[in-house]
Amino acid sequence: MSIDSSSVHDIVIEIWESMLGLEVSVAAPPPAPPPPHREVCAAVQITGGWEGAVVVACDETVAASFTSVMLGLDDDEAPAESDIHDVMGELANMAGGNLKGVVGREAQLSLPTVVVGSDLDISVPGAAVAVREVYTAGDERFSVTVMAKLDPAVAVAS
Repeated sequence: MSIDSSSVHDIVIEIWESMLGLEVSVAAPPPAPPPPHREVCAAVQITGGWEGAVVVACDETVAASFTSVMLGLDDDEAPAESDIHDVMGELANMAGGNLKGVVGREAQLSLPTVVVGSDLDISVPGAAVAVREVYTAGDERFSVTVMAKLDPAVAVAS
């Protein structure tokens, strides 16, 4: 089963609108490379009939903003780092759970993994990017990447 950007886009819109009340659209490319920053990446893996991963990534300040909205915090109340990790993990978990429904096979979802840092390079050995889209929600940018396990026959031929 291949995953297309339309399916991922539908999942992202549903989650961000229902859970955060934010309208989402595909982002235009940035005019210049962004300055180095810390970002938050949350990932879940899907195993079973279809294998791959979903990664939700954004700037640390965007993750804090999403967390404040999801938890209903006041504008002057900064979310705790653990809350940011929980919310980003839950967003990845919801995206993975919805994607699991799209692949339509017996599949299992891992617990979310959340990492924070600069110049992160998240990879899933034996998988390649199937869909990567950058979105905006208000003024906030975030990305959703779906990686799919490579077909062993293709991997050997490469």
